Amino acid sequence: MKKIYFGLLVLFISKNCFSQLLVQDSILVKKTLPNGLTYYIYPTDKVKGEGYFRLMVKVGSAQETDNQRGLAHFLEHMAFNGIEHFEANKLIDFLESNGSKFGHDLNAHTSFLETVYKLKIPTHNKSVVDSTLLIMSDWVNGMLLDSNEVEKERGVVLSEWLSKQSPKAKSGQVFLNTLLNNSRYSERKVIGDTTSLKNFKLKELRSFYEKWYDPSLMAVAVTGDVNVVEIEEEIISKFGNIPASYPKLETYSIDNFNNDSLIVYSDEWVKGMELNLIQLRDPLRNVVNKEAYSRYLTRSLALV
Repeated sequence: MKKIYFGLLVLFISKNCFSQLLVQDSILVKKTLPNGLTYYIYPTDKVKGEGYFRLMVKVGSAQETDNQRGLAHFLEHMAFNGIEHFEANKLIDFLESNGSKFGHDLNAHTSFLETVYKLKIPTHNKSVVDSTLLIMSDWVNGMLLDSNEVEKERGVVLSEWLSKQSPKAKSGQVFLNTLLNNSRYSERKVIGDTTSLKNFKLKELRSFYEKWYDPSLMAVAVTGDVNVVEIEEEIISKFGNIPASYPKLETYSIDNFNNDSLIVYSDEWVKGMELNLIQLRDPLRNVVNKEAYSRYLTRSLALV
């Protein structure tokens, strides 16, 4: 039988004091379009003939309504099942035919507060680069959300949900629920629940997409062996005219624990023992100077 112990402790970190402001790398291009979308371009000779593209959306499961549980993650799946310029399966076929492998070079993830789409492509062919940015712009404002494709994807996502019901996964969920301390996040599991996944209406998925996939809540990042001028021109061309409604994001917090506590979780199907200590610390925000960056690095090293 496996027993898992969760303890709470406070970690005190010494820090070096600096006052200098952090200076942005002069090579980095960082700008914001009139519709609020921010873009970053960072050319580097560390890789040859490759580019890394990211579309970052500042929304996740925390933005779901009661009727939309699991739909932020479901929408991420649908991004690969038909967009304005690439019908279902054509998107993956196109990228794989040009050197990107699905899962390895073409992927995405969803969490409580973000959804990130990730592509790695060869950059020697400008038309492939342009098409990649076109795909990303379609994710912002051109997902088809075809009803037949949605129904096909239900089974895929439900299978993923089922895979997370193992004893090990359940113990991990107990640990996560302890961390979340009955907050909004504990009510918005990224994978959702079977009731919602089986029964949500297409209009709910469209509603989430149309409200939250707003350029004001997005950023495009490109790095690698890329031509900065050409990339910037394509970003402005493909993303600049997408309308924005500037939806307001709610801020959700996790309450502090009132007392130290010990939680024991056991499962007869898993052998061995595991001990987890939960460290409660204030979140790091506004890392804009060397003093704050030093604290950030110290804290990161303490977690290794």
